[in-house]
Amino acid sequence: MADKKTACMYGADCYRKNPQHLEEYSHPERKTEEAEEEVQNGSEAKRPNSDNGNGHDTKRARDESQQPSRMLMDPYAAGEERASKAEYTQWLSDPALFIKQVFFVTMPADFYSFWEFCKTLVKPERGPETAFESFGLKLVGPFDVLAGKFKDLQRFEPIEYLTHWRFYYDPPEFQTILAKEKSCIHYGYWRDDATVESSECLIARNDADKGYEMEMVAANIFQAVLHFLEKDFVATPFNKAQVNKVKKQLEDWATEKGFSLTNKDEKITEREDKIVCRTFHRLGIVAEVDRKTKVGYRPLQLSDANLKKMLENFKTIDKEDKESFNLAMDALQPCITAAYIAVDESDFATSLELGIDLFCFGLEILQEVAKPLLIAGYTMLQRPQYIAIAKTHLQNRRKGYDLDLLKKD
Repeated sequence: MADKKTACMYGADCYRKNPQHLEEYSHPERKTEEAEEEVQNGSEAKRPNSDNGNGHDTKRARDESQQPSRMLMDPYAAGEERASKAEYTQWLSDPALFIKQVFFVTMPADFYSFWEFCKTLVKPERGPETAFESFGLKLVGPFDVLAGKFKDLQRFEPIEYLTHWRFYYDPPEFQTILAKEKSCIHYGYWRDDATVESSECLIARNDADKGYEMEMVAANIFQAVLHFLEKDFVATPFNKAQVNKVKKQLEDWATEKGFSLTNKDEKITEREDKIVCRTFHRLGIVAEVDRKTKVGYRPLQLSDANLKKMLENFKTIDKEDKESFNLAMDALQPCITAAYIAVDESDFATSLELGIDLFCFGLEILQEVAKPLLIAGYTMLQRPQYIAIAKTHLQNRRKGYDLDLLKKD
């Protein structure tokens, strides 16, 4: 069967490893060691078993926990370079393609419909991204692509795009699309698995000033904006009429275009039934678990309360104080070791749960402990996009709300 993909301009010499690039463009067969390893990795879902009996080597486990999994499927692996100027220009001509290439996700239909709705709210000389400025709500992240803000700018390094409007506690599953002006309150699409093209998106909310806990608030962006206007925007006698008018326009548009304004609870409940563990951010992890054998997930050795209590010990440790760090790690290490044993035995979500919990706790000193746990979990669950996002975010994790890549010095 003929390959219907567009032929890559670099042919067999193409250096790009981004899965989205490989989906969009065809390449001549390359029989390199790297390609052969990718085939092997794709057909083998489990790491070689380690000695997990009573004689398990704890020191070896700790050493291994500091190293990325050998089955790493990082979309921006070491040596990846920028796209060529011609390829980048081609992406810019197609916003959906650009978003897929630089953010690793496909945007749902409600995203594009909402943009069209915003066009009806503003005068021709103003951009749709300004439609809700009077309410202190900014359209950000992938909306900046639709607004043409990436055109005529320097090309950033590939991984830099992944930090665009990524708040401090945003896990890889979360993509910010709406942000309250001069605030850490933000809304974003939540995708449990970005590798699934038709993965259903819900919308979550977080206030990074208050911490890592998130809440699922909507099944589409129209519901999310209504939630913002009702919960996060304080109307006054002077703008109440304007708020009601915009809400009515939004409701009419959503109804006409077929986007439900009432299915939030139903959609959230559907996802709740698939959650295997809750995690610190409270939205939990969705992963496949065999109903009969229960293979896919096992609980951590520590309860959330006990894990948080143990992590508190790291708050007063200076990053240069190796002795105190190692002492605190001695108490945490059995839980880490057990998570890696779980991975060896195909309970992949366990490693991801611990990695997410350490990420949420937010201590810089624990980031290098969290990273390999996240890599192992996302690798085994076949979610390579989230490996790259996690690694990039941990390398450039910033607090506050000034997170616009386009304003980078």
